[in-house]
Amino acid sequence: MRCDYISVYDVGLTAFDITGWEKRGEDSDRFSNSDTNSGMRQKLIDHMQFTGYIRCVNCNGAGAWEFISPHFTLGLMGQLLGANEDVDTGSMVGQLQLYDETSPQWQSDGEEQFLERLKLDPEDSYLWSKLGNLYKTGGRPELAAAVFEHSVEIDASQVESHYSLAALLMQIGELELAAKHFRQALVHARVYTKLDALNLRELLAHGLCDLLDIHQATKEQGPFLPTQEEVAV
Repeated sequence: MRCDYISVYDVGLTAFDITGWEKRGEDSDRFSNSDTNSGMRQKLIDHMQFTGYIRCVNCNGAGAWEFISPHFTLGLMGQLLGANEDVDTGSMVGQLQLYDETSPQWQSDGEEQFLERLKLDPEDSYLWSKLGNLYKTGGRPELAAAVFEHSVEIDASQVESHYSLAALLMQIGELELAAKHFRQALVHARVYTKLDALNLRELLAHGLCDLLDIHQATKEQGPFLPTQEEVAV
């Protein structure tokens, strides 16, 4: 709505906060006879979150969005009614939260929160890692990779950033670089305290499986486990 430019965007997974909707009070408070179709759509949108990280292709603005399709509300509600654990409809009932339990409506809102905190502590590699996760979830792997790289430059022992960067590199076929970061995750796991033991073991187990896949795919050209030089760093 900042420049009134109309385009089509991938908003990712849509979450509808039915609890927040119910807390608004009686039905008469939610809809009135004077509501237009666009007004009803906006009331529904106010209780939705979207995982896609999107910015206007015209002005690069974010957050101030208006859905103009008259079929949006009907289609979304149909998806929500059909949502269950066995069918991926692109929609869910519930609330999405960041690691700090905040619930931004748009990924760009979450991005602003992270960047404001990083202004106060730009050397917080863990916070950079979480920002990378936001971009990754938002469908922007190139931004995520850049942030993960920055995170491990700040702190080489940032295990989650090594693992996440390795997974992205593996997806695009950069197997040697991916293996390097998987091995770095293994090297620094002994001093990593940001994950509990169970989740850390699960992350490392996945990393070992991926290392084995890479080792076999490259016909064992590179090391499977960390080398002495990598461990000594």
